[in-house]
Amino acid sequence: MQYLLGKYLNQYELFLIIFMLGLLLITACNPIINQPSSSTIPSPSPTITPTSSSISSTSLQTFYNPPLGFIEFTVVDIIDGDTIEVSNDSENYTVRYIGIDAPELDEAFGIEAMEKNRELVEGKIIKLEKDVTETDQYGRLLGYIYAEGVFVNAELVRLGYAHAVSYPPDTKHDGLFNNLETKAKDINIGIWETIQPTKTIPNTTKITPPPRN
Repeated sequence: MQYLLGKYLNQYELFLIIFMLGLLLITACNPIINQPSSSTIPSPSPTITPTSSSISSTSLQTFYNPPLGFIEFTVVDIIDGDTIEVSNDSENYTVRYIGIDAPELDEAFGIEAMEKNRELVEGKIIKLEKDVTETDQYGRLLGYIYAEGVFVNAELVRLGYAHAVSYPPDTKHDGLFNNLETKAKDINIGIWETIQPTKTIPNTTKITPPPRN
């Protein structure tokens, strides 16, 4: 009887020892990972939302890299090749492009210049860059116009829809306009086309009827 009891106790002790060793082994192989320290959790990066000014200034650098400091307007009407009507939601203004001069509507290429101006700015939000003078003698705002990254004053000269004309003291971009005009002349584009259609005036002869007897 004592032999059987001793054998039973030895087996129980052996089982208990094996169980404890297994528990220790499991604990050692599975460190606590549910509570990471603050040093292992990166702090969230601040969210940077680009402002309209930063987006606009970036897009405007696509062509001519203009300086900062614009006034935004919405174009509501096209008057001719170098004049538009704009609105700032509270009031309408007439804007005359400076540094350039497009033909009048009753002059050669005047309609074409107006239509190109329409293509560039109609219905768009434009940015006006001021020079020295704010308005002309007619009360029109004076400025350099940018629309969707295009420097409109310069584009009209580059494509031959306007002349480069200096209006001191507003001469900030005269050098650019003069260079673009020279290139437009070199390739005979727009108003600089050397071949213009000519009108043929028929040579009519007046016939005098014979005198009546």
